[in-house]
Formats: sequence, structure tokens, C-alpha cells
Amino acid sequence: MVPVDIIDSGETLATLPDGLEDFVIAGQFLEHCQNPVRALVNMLRVVRNQGFILLTIPDKGFTFENDRPITTHEHILDECLHGTAHTRREHFREWVMLSCNVRDDVEAEKTIDGLMETDYSIHYHVWDSDAFLKFLMFAKDRFSLPFEIWATCRNGTELIVVLRKSLT
Repeated sequence: MVPVDIIDSGETLATLPDGLEDFVIAGQFLEHCQNPVRALVNMLRVVRNQGFILLTIPDKGFTFENDRPITTHEHILDECLHGTAHTRREHFREWVMLSCNVRDDVEAEKTIDGLMETDYSIHYHVWDSDAFLKFLMFAKDRFSLPFEIWATCRNGTELIVVLRKSLT
């Protein structure tokens, strides 16, 4: 393992200048982002032209989130256009009830309150391998993101995707 030399918010990468990094690695990260499109935009911002972004995503069909619905493009677009504050609690409710199997409404609300109070990191978004690739193409097309899918590979329960930043 290589020692970590950059610590920053993965969604904003605010301390990093534009276009200086050769690559970004985000292993099982985008599903934790409240706004995964914003995270992709910032990864593309900091990587140089022809640089690479390596993403890994757990395939919901092989995880504790098998019962959760796949995140729709409409949902992603709504959060991009209107922010994530209005959907945050519902993400926690879905996660508590379907991933943690808390079925009692009172217990679920208590659990949700505690998790939200501590800003617990959940999977806000859920994809299987096909849906994630479709999400990437949706984000690329809808937001004119400068990348090509360079490579994909299934690795057991996760999908590995390598993006290459296109010339801007």
C-alpha cells in the first residue's frame, strides 16, 4: 500500500487545484456520496487531461442491500437540481428499513434520528453493475462530463470502472 498523502472531502476535493493529478482512486465511495454527480465533476476537475479515475462500486445483488431499489436517473437529477436536503432522511429511512431490517416504525425513526445526528455514512445510492454503467453514461450525457469509459471489470461482488478524462 502507498501512504495516503491527500485527505480531503471526496465529494468536493476543495483543497486540490484543477488538472494536476494523474489519477483519482475512489474505492466503494460513490454510493456514500449524497451527490455522486458532484463527486464525479470534482474528480474530473482535479485530474489532468487524459488522466484516469478508478471507481469501484458494490453490486447490490451481492450485498446486504439486495432489497433496496436501484437509484434512478430521475432521483439523481432531482438531487443535482434541488440539493440533497429534501431526500436525506428518506435515504436513511430506506437504509434502516431495507438494509438493517428494522421493521418497527418507532424503532426505525429512533435509529434514523441517531444515525443522522452522528452523520453516519450510509449508502445513499444503490446500483448493480449494469445500472452503474448506465448512471455513468446518463451523467456524462446530461452534464456534458469529459470522460470515456476506459475499462470495466467485475471483481466478485463489485464492479471496477476506469474512466479516462477526455481532452477539454
